[in-house]
Amino acid sequence: MTFSIGCLGCVNEYRIVAISNMLISLRFNDIEYSKEFLPIRIKLRKNKTDQEGAGQMIKLTTKTQAAIKHWVDCAKIKEGVLFRGVKNNGEILKKLSPGQINRIFKRLAAAVNLSKEDVANISGHH
Repeated sequence: MTFSIGCLGCVNEYRIVAISNMLISLRFNDIEYSKEFLPIRIKLRKNKTDQEGAGQMIKLTTKTQAAIKHWVDCAKIKEGVLFRGVKNNGEILKKLSPGQINRIFKRLAAAVNLSKEDVANISGHH
């Protein structure tokens, strides 16, 4: 599974909700590490083809490995949810909300110069 920022404009509301739910559900213990302590695979807990939540291990790209390692190290995450909100003052929250993911998607869409109308239409709600 790959998600391209450049493709954000073609992501419909269902996909945004699905991606949001997937990101929120990821936990530190879902990461499989190499001997060098690099995150090499991660367990996707639930998606549209796995409603029971048995999960599926997916291989991470080198770039994603580095990004996850950097985040885990900087946020000092040792347990619990993997992705967490960050307040303007730098305080790291215990979890990430769907609304925060929606705002992140909107910032990414604006950063790749999608029209203001397209950015405004990005929503995490059905």
